[in-house]
Amino acid sequence: MFVHSQHLAAALIAQAEGGAPIGGCAGGGTESLFLPVVMMAILYVVWILPARKERKSHGAMLEALKRNDEVVTSSGIFGTITDMTDKTFTIEIAKNVKIKVLRSAVARRAAEPAKAESADAKSETKSDSKDTKDTKESNS
Repeated sequence: MFVHSQHLAAALIAQAEGGAPIGGCAGGGTESLFLPVVMMAILYVVWILPARKERKSHGAMLEALKRNDEVVTSSGIFGTITDMTDKTFTIEIAKNVKIKVLRSAVARRAAEPAKAESADAKSETKSDSKDTKDTKESNS
């Protein structure tokens, strides 16, 4: 980058004195602030807004839960809510087997087995038809 040490020294002195860097633009601070502001705006739209929306919907779901609702915890345990406090749920995971978990540990409501099986069957038929379509196209 710097061919001679004199060129390097001149560049360092110019920057230390507050002058424009050699070979760079002598623009003000507006150009240097534009890119970080744009990056922060993109970060906000892509990352922070969806997270806020998800957190809000999860909180609403937790508030709507009641006794005898089937839930899935964040660790994957299925159970039925038997008791509730302001910070915890007591979940029955088997007959006479109850665990106490934080409200935040409940990930979602459990889908009914019939609905879950029908959704799995639909996704399998779509993937099977897609695979047969791909093989037909490759054979042609």
